[in-house]
Amino acid sequence: MEFTIFKNANRYKFLYNLILSVILTFIITNFSFAATHTSRDFIIKKGNVSPTILYVKPVGSGAQDGSSWENASPDIQAMINAASIDTQIWITKGIYKPIRPANNLGVIELNNRDNAFVMKDNVSLYGGFTGNETTIAQRDVVANPTLLSGDFNEDDIITGNGKTLTISNSTENANHIIINRGFSTIDGLTIRGGSATGGFSVQIGTSSINRDFGGGIYNINGILTLNNVTVIGNSATYRGAGIYTTNGSLNINNCLIKNNLNTMLYGGGIYQQTGNITMANCSIIGNKAHNDSGGGIYFYTGTVNIKNSNISYNYVNLTGGGIHNYLGALYITNSLISNNSSNSAGGGIISQAFVDTISKITNCTISNNTSSFGAGVTGKSNFINSIVWSNHSDYEESNGTDFQPTVMYHSLIEGRSTSGDGGGNIDGFNSSLLVFNDSTNSDYSLATGSPLIDKGNNSLYIAAGGNITDDRDLAGNVRLIRTNIDIGAYESTETMNVLDVSEKNIYIYPNPFTDTLKISDIKDIKQITLIDMSGNFIKQLSPSKEINLSYLKNGLYIITISSYDGSIKNFKIIKK
Repeated sequence: MEFTIFKNANRYKFLYNLILSVILTFIITNFSFAATHTSRDFIIKKGNVSPTILYVKPVGSGAQDGSSWENASPDIQAMINAASIDTQIWITKGIYKPIRPANNLGVIELNNRDNAFVMKDNVSLYGGFTGNETTIAQRDVVANPTLLSGDFNEDDIITGNGKTLTISNSTENANHIIINRGFSTIDGLTIRGGSATGGFSVQIGTSSINRDFGGGIYNINGILTLNNVTVIGNSATYRGAGIYTTNGSLNINNCLIKNNLNTMLYGGGIYQQTGNITMANCSIIGNKAHNDSGGGIYFYTGTVNIKNSNISYNYVNLTGGGIHNYLGALYITNSLISNNSSNSAGGGIISQAFVDTISKITNCTISNNTSSFGAGVTGKSNFINSIVWSNHSDYEESNGTDFQPTVMYHSLIEGRSTSGDGGGNIDGFNSSLLVFNDSTNSDYSLATGSPLIDKGNNSLYIAAGGNITDDRDLAGNVRLIRTNIDIGAYESTETMNVLDVSEKNIYIYPNPFTDTLKISDIKDIKQITLIDMSGNFIKQLSPSKEINLSYLKNGLYIITISSYDGSIKNFKIIKK
C-alpha cells in the first residue's frame, strides 16, 4: 500500500517536472528570440498576419486619427510616428508637404527647410487612392497622383532636360523629402521639390544627415523599396539630387527618375556611396550633374544590378553621362543607354579607368551617346550579346569604346573587329550595317533583316544570370523567340503573328488605330500596361473592351496584357 502510493507520487512528480520543463523551455526560447532578432526578422517569421492600415487625406475628416477613411488624418508624419510594426499608410491623391522637423518629429514647424518625412522601420507608404478602397489592388496610381513636395511656396520652375535642365525658385524648399533609416516600402508616390542645398548636417538619432545630399530621398543604413515611384524635379549641391543612398540597399521597380539636378558634383538622378542597388523596369531620364560626374547614376562602390531599364537623355559636365561606375560592380541586362552626353569621357557609361571596377553588360543597346572620347563606353567592360553603335565622339576611333581593352562575346561594337575574345562578334567597321528600325525617332528595335537577329549566345546569357525562358526584352516580348537570343536589348518579332503572342486568342483591333483601341476578350485580364518603344512606362490601364488612347502622339507603342494565370502577352500597336 505504501509502496503503491509512493510509486504514484513519483509518477505525478515526473509529470509535473515534465510540464514545467516544457513551459520554461518555451519561455526561454521566445525570450531569446525577442532578444536576438530584430523587428524585421519577426515580421518575416510571424506568418500571414494582416498589416495595420492608417489612412491619410489632404484634408482630415472625423476624428483624424487615421483609423479609417472616414477618420483620415492630414498629417503623414503623425501617422508614421503613431504606426506600429508592419503598418501600411494609405494616402489619397493630393499634394503633401513635410511639416515636422526631421530631428524633432513631435512638433509642427511650417516651412522649416529641415522638415522631411522620416520613415520608421517596417512602416510603408502607399499612394494612389481615391478614399474608398479596401485593398491596394483597387487603387489607380496614374488617375490619382499622390505628391510629396518640398516646394513650400509652390513656385518651382523646371525647364529643359538633361543638358538644358534648370530648376529655379527652390531656395526655400525642404532639404529632403524622404529620409529612410530602416526597412521600408514606398509605393505609388511622386517625390518632388527637394532641394538639398542647406549645408552642414542635421542629426537624427545616431544618423548624421548631410543637407547637401539626397534632395528627393536620403537612404542611410536602410533597406528601401520603391515601387511605382516618380522622383522628379529635385536638386542637390553635392551628391544624389534625386536619390542618395549609403550603407544600405535600394530596390527600385517600375520607377521614373527624371529631371533631377546636381549643381556641383556627383549623381543627377542617383548617387550610391556604398551598399547595393537593384533596379528593374525603370527609366532614368533627363537628369543632370552640372559640374562633375554621373548624370544619370553615380556609384562609388558596392553593387548595382540593372535590368530592363532605360537610361537616356542624361547629361554631365565631366564623366559618365548615363552611368559612372567608380569602384563598384555593375551588372546591366536588357537595357537601353541612349542619348546621354558628357563633355569628357563615357557618354553612355564609364567604368573608372585604370582602377579595379567591374562592368558586365549583357543584351544591352548603347547608342546615340556623345562625349569627347569613349562615347559609348569608357573603361574596362565585359560585353555579351550587346550593341554599342552610332555613338558620337570627338575622336572617331572611340565612338564605341575607349581606354582599357574590353572583352566582347557575340556583340557589335563600333570600331571593333570580329576578332573579339569570345567569338561570334559582328564587324564593327561596317558602316552600312543594318542595325536599328528608326534610331532617329528613338526606335532601337532591330531592323527587319538585321544580321544581329538570332546571333546572340543563349548559354552566355544564362551564365550572366538570365532566364532564357521567362525573361522579357525591353519592349516586353519574350526574350527568346527563335533558336538563339538576338543581340541587343530588343528581340525581333518579325516572324511572330497573333498566335505566337496570344495562345488564348486575345487580339487587339483596329491596328493601326486613331483614338480607340479594342480588346476582343477581357475576362482573364488582370492588368494592361502601355509603354513606348524605348521601354518607358506611360500608363497602367484598367481592363476594358474599349480603351481611349486619343491623348497619345502618333507613333509605335507596346501594350502588355497580364492575365490572372500569370501569362503575359505583348502587342505592338500603331497610333496614326
